[in-house]
Amino acid sequence: GIVAGKAEFMNTIDGGVWQYGDDSYPTNEEKRTFVAGTFNTHPLTMRMSLAVLRHLQSEGENLYERLNQKTTYLVDQLNHYFEQSKVPIRMVQFGSLFRFVSSVDNDLFFYHLNYKGVYVWEGRNCFLSTAHTSDDIAYIIQAVQETVKDLRRGGFIPEGPHSPDDGGHKEHETYELSPEQQQLVMVSHYGNEASAALNQSIMLKVKGAVQHTLLEQAVQHIVNRHDALRTVIHADDEVQQVQPRMNVEIPVIDFTGHPDEHQEAEIQKWLTEDAKQPFHFHEQKPLFRVHVLKSNQDEHLIVLTFHHIIADGWSIAVFVQELESTYAAIIQGKPLPSDEVTPFHQYLDWQQAQIDSGHYEEGVRYWREHFSEPIPQAFLPSAVSSRYPHGYEGDRCTVRLGRP
Repeated sequence: GIVAGKAEFMNTIDGGVWQYGDDSYPTNEEKRTFVAGTFNTHPLTMRMSLAVLRHLQSEGENLYERLNQKTTYLVDQLNHYFEQSKVPIRMVQFGSLFRFVSSVDNDLFFYHLNYKGVYVWEGRNCFLSTAHTSDDIAYIIQAVQETVKDLRRGGFIPEGPHSPDDGGHKEHETYELSPEQQQLVMVSHYGNEASAALNQSIMLKVKGAVQHTLLEQAVQHIVNRHDALRTVIHADDEVQQVQPRMNVEIPVIDFTGHPDEHQEAEIQKWLTEDAKQPFHFHEQKPLFRVHVLKSNQDEHLIVLTFHHIIADGWSIAVFVQELESTYAAIIQGKPLPSDEVTPFHQYLDWQQAQIDSGHYEEGVRYWREHFSEPIPQAFLPSAVSSRYPHGYEGDRCTVRLGRP
């Protein structure tokens, strides 16, 4: 949009410093180089370009690194989708530039994207800018996936598997809750306190800066991989449904404004209140949440809370391991984890097969024989006991042992 530079170069274009209405004239009129364009040498364009250059100078290389990482995330996500869904399209990338490449005529693909609000220039080169947010990237991914489905319905793209797994389940298909999940649904009906008692939380203490956009991208990648994290519960029908996509938002709670002597107490107060917040099945929202608590510039807590109906201790450990590896891969510009994961419905199919084959009853008989000897009666709090107060309050007692 601009033509600007040193006089020795510019003088060959505009002739040097001169103006209309007096005797001045271009100094090297015989060696003029033709240049034209709507916005060339426009003062507003030049002022804006100067502001951009100054911004790039102040931000330094980090600006380009963050921008390239966002683009790599977008390209990796869509290439993974194309590969799993058997779509004859691939994406290539250089820095923040990318392009869709196909072995077949895919102009209709671009027109559909334009219709859905994702503009692709006629030259088909695309790019991300620093103005694009994680929400924008999520929208682009969703628009591409919807476009593929539309074109497949019209016969313009060959048919592929209905979902990345080969388990025969389609997106949006519902399937029954496991017996254990049914129990958790029943318990949650006793009220908010009972439901919140089923929350499982873990905190990760981070020393150093947290790049919020990249953290959201990492969590979004994990959510896209694991259908349990995209599962909603229809409690009345006792069925569960995997959503094709759930967008991740990670709020940041800033405690840096509190005095040092009060900060720890304020954080504990927030954690206590958060633990009491139940998940509601009827809202059809994610059954997990992630927050970042900021105590100072280089100290953060990442708080992960899951409803027990979609996660247990083992699966939360898997989530944490993937979060560490995925976030590190995005930061370093390396490929994201893409190994196959087992959908939860396949486990349910296996569990039902165990019951139908008699293996389940065989296991029950074994443990009944193993524990055939009587054991002392345990006095545990219950709804009918008067010895213990009723409620769902719990606590943790920590004892630190020194060296012997």
